[in-house]
Amino acid sequence: MADANAANYDSSKIMAMGSSEYYMLAGPGVANGAGGDYQWGVQQANWVLSHLEGPNTNRIIWADIERGQNGLTDGWNHNGSQCGAVKGGTALYGNAQDRATFNGFWDTITNAGYTVGAYSSNSFWSGTFGSYGSIPGTLEWTSEASLPATDVPALRNWCYSSNACAQFFGGQYIGYSHAIAWQYSGGFSGDYDESYWGPPQ
Repeated sequence: MADANAANYDSSKIMAMGSSEYYMLAGPGVANGAGGDYQWGVQQANWVLSHLEGPNTNRIIWADIERGQNGLTDGWNHNGSQCGAVKGGTALYGNAQDRATFNGFWDTITNAGYTVGAYSSNSFWSGTFGSYGSIPGTLEWTSEASLPATDVPALRNWCYSSNACAQFFGGQYIGYSHAIAWQYSGGFSGDYDESYWGPPQ
C-alpha cells in the first residue's frame, strides 16, 4: 500500500502512471467450464472486479498474458490445469479461442469503467493470437527478457541502439499512443520498467 500511495503521489507531481491493478489472465486451456471461451474471460474479470484493493487512481487493470515459469502454462494455446501444470503440451486451443477469452475479460472490465492494459511480449502475443491479435485500442506494456537491465535508454525512442528497440505487439509500434510501457531484464539481476505517460508521441 505504501508503494501504491508513493506511485500515486508521483503521478500527481509529474507525468507518471501511478498505481494500477494487475492480474495473471489464464487462457481457455486452463478452465473454460464457465460456459465457453468468452465466458471464461468474463468469469475472470468478475473475480478481479470483486477483489480490487488499494488506490488505483488511473483505473487501469493490467492483464498479464505470458508463458508460465518452470514448464508451466497458463492455458494459452495449450491445455493446463487450475494450477497451471502442463497436460501434454499439444496446442489444443486455437487463436480464435484465445482471443475470445481476452475479449470476455476486456469487455467486462471496460463495461465496469476501467481501462484494460495488456502485458506480454511480441513473440508470445503473436504466437498465441496469430491473425486475431490486433489490439489498437488497448494499452500495452511489452517485455523483452533478452535485453540487459542496464542504464535507462531515452524514453521517447525506446531503443538501446538502432537494432535493439522495444518490440510492441498486436499491431502497435514505438510511437503509438497506447504503447506506453517497456520492461527489459538482465535475468536474475532484475527487471527495469519504463513508461511514457503523456501526449501521443
